[in-house]
Amino acid sequence: MKIDKKFKGLVNEGWRYRFDDDIETTESLEIDLDMGLFITGSIEAGGFIKAGWSIEAGESIEAGGFIKAGESIEAGGSIKAGGSIEAGESIKAGGSIKAGGFIEAGEFIEAGGSIEAGGSIEAGESIEAGGSYGVVA
Repeated sequence: MKIDKKFKGLVNEGWRYRFDDDIETTESLEIDLDMGLFITGSIEAGGFIKAGWSIEAGESIEAGGFIKAGESIEAGGSIKAGGSIEAGESIKAGGSIKAGGFIEAGEFIEAGGSIEAGGSIEAGESIEAGGSYGVVA
């Protein structure tokens, strides 16, 4: 599934795009926009989620594969990926962050709950978790 400027229901707010619902697909999700994307609900993809800019969801973000954004990844709830989670800037979740692979951010990683990765956890500046964080073997 691909989200571009022609995606039905997408609203250009001038500084980001907004979609007022959930995005769900059994496939991978490619976000091809010239600004960040804010989804008021949840994002769920059976494959990977990839965006050149930021991805933000009012609820959760979940992918069967990796999640990658050129800027930030943010969710009001949890962020979960079967593979890695990678952002050029920051990764922030109101709940937990969990990845089967590594978690990496250019600036910070922050979660209201736990942070858990099957590989490494790296941030350019800081890592904060309301609960525990670590690498699970």
